[in-house]
Amino acid sequence: MKIFRCTYKILYCLFSLVFLLSTHPLHSQKDIEEIKKESEKAFDNEEYTISYKLYSQLVANFPKEALYNYRLGVSMIYAEPDKKKCINYLEYSIKFIQKKETPLEALFYLGKAYHINYRFDDALKYYREYKQQVSSSKSKEMQADKEIAACENGKKLLSNIKELVILSKKRLHETEYFRSYDLSTIGGKLLVKPDEFQTKYDKKRKDKSVIYLPQQGNKVFFSSYGEDGKNGRDIYFAIRLPNGKFAKPQLLKEVNTAYDEDYPFLHPNGKILYFASKGHKGMGGYDIFKSTYDEASQSWSMPENLEFPINSPGDDFLFVTDSSEKIAFFSTSRYSPPAQIDVLKIKVERVPPLLVAIKGNVRKTEINQSIRSAIAVKNIETGDLVGTFAANENGEYYMELPNSGKFLFTVETPGFTKQSESVNLPISYAIKPLRQSISYEKNVLVITNYFGESNTENGYLDIVEFIEKKAQLDANEDQFKSQDAKPLLADNNNNNDTLASNVQINKSQGISASNTQIPPSNTKDLIDIVKKDVEETQSEVNQLETQKNQLNQVVQMKEQEIKSIEKNTEDTQNELKVADSKEEKEQLSQLLNDLQQKKKTAEEQKQFYEQYQKEIQTTLDSKKKESDVNQQFLTALQEFDTGKNKNTSLKKLEQLQKELQTIEKEKTDKTDMLASLDTQEKEKQDNLSKLDAQKTSINKDVQLIEQEINNLKNELANTKDKTLKD
Repeated sequence: MKIFRCTYKILYCLFSLVFLLSTHPLHSQKDIEEIKKESEKAFDNEEYTISYKLYSQLVANFPKEALYNYRLGVSMIYAEPDKKKCINYLEYSIKFIQKKETPLEALFYLGKAYHINYRFDDALKYYREYKQQVSSSKSKEMQADKEIAACENGKKLLSNIKELVILSKKRLHETEYFRSYDLSTIGGKLLVKPDEFQTKYDKKRKDKSVIYLPQQGNKVFFSSYGEDGKNGRDIYFAIRLPNGKFAKPQLLKEVNTAYDEDYPFLHPNGKILYFASKGHKGMGGYDIFKSTYDEASQSWSMPENLEFPINSPGDDFLFVTDSSEKIAFFSTSRYSPPAQIDVLKIKVERVPPLLVAIKGNVRKTEINQSIRSAIAVKNIETGDLVGTFAANENGEYYMELPNSGKFLFTVETPGFTKQSESVNLPISYAIKPLRQSISYEKNVLVITNYFGESNTENGYLDIVEFIEKKAQLDANEDQFKSQDAKPLLADNNNNNDTLASNVQINKSQGISASNTQIPPSNTKDLIDIVKKDVEETQSEVNQLETQKNQLNQVVQMKEQEIKSIEKNTEDTQNELKVADSKEEKEQLSQLLNDLQQKKKTAEEQKQFYEQYQKEIQTTLDSKKKESDVNQQFLTALQEFDTGKNKNTSLKKLEQLQKELQTIEKEKTDKTDMLASLDTQEKEKQDNLSKLDAQKTSINKDVQLIEQEINNLKNELANTKDKTLKD
C-alpha cells in the first residue's frame, strides 16, 4: 500500500514537472534532452495532455522544428478545447514531408484538424492525399475511409440545419457527468455498467460505459467489447428472467456496425432506442442516432442521425428523453478540456431559427471601383438599427439578421453617394446560407437577392462562423421565450436614440406650419414627454462626463506603463552588454523581446483609448448642445401652454424643432462609432480578465507543485529503502 502511494506521488510529480517546464524556458542541454525523451514517450503512449504541454515548450524554443510542430498539432487535437489552434502547427509541418522531417501522418492529422473545424472540403483533400501516399494496410489502420465518409456525411447534414432550444449547459468531470441527468419522469437509473454485464475482455479494457437501468421492463440495453473485442463496441440487450436475473446477452444486430456503438437508451415506451455510434452516417466521432421498433415486422428501423447541432465532428452521446419526449439530456466533449464533459438540457422539438446568415459580395462595374462598402441595416417597421457590416478587400461581406422582416440597407461605397434600398427577408425554417450581391448601375445602387435558390452541399462554407457559434451549444432559452423577441438589435447605447426619435415624432405631431393651435390636453402630455427627455439627456451628459474622466485616467496609466517598460528595457540592455555566459545573454535577449512586445501592446492600447477620448468628447459636446436645445424647447412649450406670446413661442418651437432634427441626423454616425469602440473596449477587458484568471490558476498550481516537491524531498530524506530512493 505504501509503494502504491509513493508511485502515485511520483506520477503526480512528473505531471507537475511537465507543467512547470511547459511554462518556463529551457536553460540547459540537459533540460532539452529530458523534455525530448518525456515528450516522445507521452506522444507514443497517446498521453496527449502531457505531450501537449511538453511539445508546447519544445516548439517555443525550436519554432522551426517540423517534427515538434507536427506532434504539438496532433496533441492539441485531443487536448486543446479551442480546436482551431492546432491548424497552424500542422499546416507548417506538412511542408517538410518531402524532406522526411515530418511523417506522412501529418497529412491525415491536418485533415482531422480541418474536419473538427467543419472545413469538410479541406479535410477531404488531405485525407485523400494521405490515402494515396500510404499502404492500404496503413490507411485501414488510420480508418481513412471512415473519416472521408464522415466528411461527406457532414456536408449533407449541414446543408439544412434546424434550430435547437438549449435550456441549460453544465461542465462536469467525466466520472460524474451522467449523474446530473434528471430521470424523475421516467424512473430508473444511469450508472456505470455493473460487473454482471461485463465480459472478461471488458474488464481487461477497464470498460466504464454508462447504462440505463429501467425501473420497470424486462430488457436492459448496454454496450460491450464482447468476448474478444474484434468488432469494437457493440450494443447488446439482456432479458430479465422471472427469478430477477438476466439471460445471456444478445447482439442487437440491426444497429451495430463495424465501428463502435455505445450509450444505448431505450425509452420506457419500449419503441424508441437512442444510441451513439462511430459508424452509420455520422459526421465524426460518436454521433447520436434514433431507431424505432416496428411491432409488425418485429425489427428496428434504419438508424436516423439527430443532426447538427446535437451531433458534431467530436463525441456526442448518452441521449435521454423525458416521458413525453419533449425534454432531453445529452453529453458532448466537442469543446471541453480533457476529462471534462458538457451536459446539455434541450427541447426535443426544433424551431425556426432566430437569425439567418447572408453571405454577399459587392460587384465591380468599373476596373478601379472600390468594393470596400459599409452596410447599415435597419428594421423598417421598428426603426431599430440591426447592425453595421463591412465588405473586405474582395468585396465579400457576411451578416446575421433576424429571421424574416423588412429591412433598409444603407450602403456607403467610396466614389458613390450613400444610398438605401429595402430588402424583404422571407422566413426561414432552417439555418441555411442566403446569397446576395450589391452593385451599381449608372451610379444607382442595386441589391440582388438569391434567397429562393436551393443550397448545394458546399453551401455550408458560407456560414462556417455561424455553424461554429451554434456548435458551442450555449443556453438560449431566453431568446425564444417571446415570439416578439428581437435578437441582434443595435447596441444598448442606441436605446436613447430610439427614445429621442419617439419624442421628436410627438413634438412634430403637436407643432407644424399648418397647425397654429395645440389642444391643451396634448400640450400637457407633450410637456411631460419633453421634461422626461430633458432629464434623460442631462443624465447622458453626466454619464459621458464620467466616461471622459475615466478615460483620462486610463490614458495616464498607459503613459506611465510605457515609461516603466522603457526604463526596464534600458536596464536590460545595459545588463546584456556586460553579460558573460551564453545562457544569460539568451535569457536577457528573450526578456528584451518580451518588453518590446509589451511596449507595442501598451502603445496600441493607449492609441485606442486616445481615439475613444476624442469620440467621447465629440459626443459630449453634441449631447450638451442637444440638452440645451431640449431645455429651450421645454421653456418655449411651457410659455406656449400658458398662453403668453403664443405666436412668438410657436416660431421659437419651430426653429428649435429644426435644430433637434439636425442634431438627430448628426447623432447616428457618432453613436455607431462609439458603440463600435465600446464593443472593442469590452472585448479587450474580457481578454485581460481571462488572462488574469489563467495567471491566478497557474500561480495556485505552482504553489501546490512546490509543496508536493518539498513533501517528496522529506520522504527522500527519511526513507531507508534504496530502491524507493532511486
